[in-house]
Amino acid sequence: MSILDEIRKELIRLSKTPERRDSRFTRDRPTDWHPERVRDPSGGLFGYFTDDGA
Repeated sequence: MSILDEIRKELIRLSKTPERRDSRFTRDRPTDWHPERVRDPSGGLFGYFTDDGA
């Protein structure tokens, strides 16, 4: 397994943990989080991402 594969697996693991998600606005990390404006390719004609699905 390559290092990139290991990093990818770690990112997937972390992204599935709700406690690891942080979209709060701060001065040093401005956030404009609107996943519902981005189409989910597997969602069909009217499928958009959700906060949890993004």
